Amino acid sequence: LTGNFKHIILEERIAKNAALFIQFKNDPYAPMRSVKGLSRYFESPTIISLDLSHHIKGHQHSAWIQSPSEVIQHITLWLNMQDKNLDFRSEQHEEEILELCE
Repeated sequence: LTGNFKHIILEERIAKNAALFIQFKNDPYAPMRSVKGLSRYFESPTIISLDLSHHIKGHQHSAWIQSPSEVIQHITLWLNMQDKNLDFRSEQHEEEILELCE
């Protein structure tokens, strides 16, 4: 693991668009260090770490696709919050977040 992405990012610059990164706990293929390294190419990235081992058998890096509901729920919530200009990482919008989850 090199911690750089020169093999996929030819010109280093900071993107201003929103970005969601989902990292799976104990994932050796995409450890948090690498996810954070890639996220630095975005001005305000959102990074979440999920532990799906309680209901998914196999390696979370790819096994989640067989039971994607929790991942889809997080992506949907993040997208809905983007539409409403709410910060996914903030607790100040707790009521709006709960409404979006319903």
